[in-house]
Parts: sequence; C-alpha cells; structure tokens
Amino acid sequence: MKRRLFAVLVLLSLVLSVASAGMWVRSTYAEDVWEFDPRPVGHTPGYYRYRMAGSVDGRVVWVEYAELNLSRGAAIPGPYVLRVPSAPAAMLNTPTLFRPKYGKATKFELPAGLLEWASAEQDFGRRWFLAVSWRLLVVLFALPAVLWVIRRIWLRHRHRVPAFPVLPVSPRPRRL
Repeated sequence: MKRRLFAVLVLLSLVLSVASAGMWVRSTYAEDVWEFDPRPVGHTPGYYRYRMAGSVDGRVVWVEYAELNLSRGAAIPGPYVLRVPSAPAAMLNTPTLFRPKYGKATKFELPAGLLEWASAEQDFGRRWFLAVSWRLLVVLFALPAVLWVIRRIWLRHRHRVPAFPVLPVSPRPRRL
C-alpha cells in the first residue's frame, strides 16, 4: 500500500512538473492575470485591499496592496490626488508596484530571478510582491520523481539477488 501511494505521489509530482513547464513556456508570450474582488481595509472609509495573481515573464506572481478608491462611493478623508490605475499586468512587476513615493521597500532576490520578494509599509497596510520562477517550480516538482528513479537504480545494482536458488559449488573429486 505504501509503495503504491508513493508511486502515485511521484506520478503526481511528475504531472505537476510537466504542467509547470507548459506554464513557463506560455508565460513567456502571454500574460495571465487574475484580479480578486477588493475588500475594505479595516474601518477606514475609501481604502480597499487589492490582490492579484498572474503568470508573466516566466514566473508566477502574487501582489497585494491597499489604495484609496473613490468609485465605491466613499468620502475623501483628506486632500488626495487620484492616480490613473495601471493595467493589471503592469502591476505584476516590482518597479511599477514600488514607486519612490511609497518609501523604501525591503527586497530579497535569488540569483537568476528564481525568487523575488518585496515589501513596503503603507499608511493602511503593507504593499507586497512575491514572484517565483516557473523554472524553480519545474525543478521542485520533478525532484521527487528523479530521486525515486535514482533510488530504484541504486537498489537494483546494490542488492543483486539471483532469480533462483544457487547451490554451492562442491569440490571435484580427486583422481587417483
């Protein structure tokens, strides 16, 4: 039972790896963006939290930020200048999301763009960005299958058991 469950999990990880490779290829020429419904931020009138997920430029991206939105019929709490909303796909890159007016952002990035994380404080919440390369996901999902194959090969060569019982060789009788 354990062996079958492990085989199913390895097969599932292999399918996820192939699907991630397909998304990696697709995201190099097409932008897929999902924008979730905005939610009010606490008890502050007019401010809403926005969340977006997408697959852009060979990576999967998650963005979250809070912003003033007057189209929802809230009173303006102070003298604010409305900005023209960016196209959703443009919001999925770090320079668009973290402009100098938002203050200093905390950033972390792995080499070759495998993982990128950025965060900045705002008046009403935190503005943050997380991008994971599809290449990294392909490798992570393929790793259990590769380890399983290596283990199978290693066990096969290490423990050679004959297919049938072999009798020990008896010494030849001496001729006189």
